[in-house]
Amino acid sequence: MKELQSQLKSYLSHPFAWIIGGVICCLLSLGYYLHAQYRLHQLAETGLLLKKRKEWTAQKEELEKKLLQQLRVADRDYIENELETLTFLTPEIKRLKASLHSNPAQAALKERLQFLESDQNRLHFLEQNFQRTDRFQQSEVLQDHPVEMNRDDLKNLLTKIENQEIGPFLLIKKFELSKKQDETYLIQLELTKSEMIHE
Repeated sequence: MKELQSQLKSYLSHPFAWIIGGVICCLLSLGYYLHAQYRLHQLAETGLLLKKRKEWTAQKEELEKKLLQQLRVADRDYIENELETLTFLTPEIKRLKASLHSNPAQAALKERLQFLESDQNRLHFLEQNFQRTDRFQQSEVLQDHPVEMNRDDLKNLLTKIENQEIGPFLLIKKFELSKKQDETYLIQLELTKSEMIHE
């Protein structure tokens, strides 16, 4: 035992032992510090993630409340009152009327004007495939026949479809657009309509 103590004293009295011991202590301290920093960084990231999740959940709840409120007060006859009453190609109608006023014998112009002012160039929708849940009803809304319109008419129609203030929740399921003449397009739509059931 004394021999072990003397060997230990000789090692500890050696200057390299103190240097090596100091380096080991420094390395252990540095390792502990880096590990603590890593854990702190992980905790900070977890905290940020939780904060973002909380914000996202709050935004989701706010959007759900807004959608439910919109569906609660939505005009049940929105499609009939707002979309099916639209008149398209008004500038062309005015031009045709002016041309016919000066020369009423033009049969092709009369026929075109009659077409544009008739129900043949008005939106008509059919609802089908009704699906009900406890408080909601969803249906497919199909356009009865293609309709001619210009770019401004199309913008107006899409604005009314996307109107989230007074109408039901309308989603464009299918949209076909083909160019007919210079500024005239042939439009065919399919929509999905979601609304709250009022009983």
